[in-house]
Amino acid sequence: MNTQKAKQREAISTLESLLVSQRLLSPEQVVQTHSCMAQTDVNFGTALMYLQLLPVSVIAKVLQEKAGIPSDISAELIASPGMKRVITAEKAKALQVFPISFIEESGQRVLLLGMTDPLDTFSQAKVHEMCRLKVQPMFVTLEQLQALYRTTYHTGLEIFPPEITAFNEKTARSRAATVVSSTETRKRVSQHLPSDHAYLQALIALLDRRGIISVDELNRKAAELCS
Repeated sequence: MNTQKAKQREAISTLESLLVSQRLLSPEQVVQTHSCMAQTDVNFGTALMYLQLLPVSVIAKVLQEKAGIPSDISAELIASPGMKRVITAEKAKALQVFPISFIEESGQRVLLLGMTDPLDTFSQAKVHEMCRLKVQPMFVTLEQLQALYRTTYHTGLEIFPPEITAFNEKTARSRAATVVSSTETRKRVSQHLPSDHAYLQALIALLDRRGIISVDELNRKAAELCS
């Protein structure tokens, strides 16, 4: 996403102002969230939940009470059949949205759109432009969104900043290659962990949260290698 689009989305989104007005976010947390947005190219809601700065139940409650945005954060959301043809994986992940189902509203076909930032009217307008349908936003947690992506598109949303060199330049090396090739880094990290098992658990949890690989995918691959 280019800088102009990022600024446009930031200016339009009101989730930040809503949470700040309710005194749920401190100025320091807002700065931290914006930093994550700049590094990972995600929206305010996604960055906020990725950093785990606020319980999702609190976000859902405020959105329901102050903006009338529905949610069902305790449920495992299941998309209607064929929804992956409504929005491509690339476009859905770019906006952090997911087409959950079609609903009827006053005799009109409406797209129920799962969003990590359901007050982001820029993303709603982009989906409306793509689908030519009225959009009804619904708040979904980052965990729910990742599950929908993996079930429908078979890959999650990858959330991590680009590698930066000491000279503040983006490196061509991938994050995986950087981590694997750095023996010294592994030694430093392992010194702070009680065992190799704890290190692997932490690594798997991090990969799952960042959408790089799910625990189920890892278990399937392990089963294949052991068979």
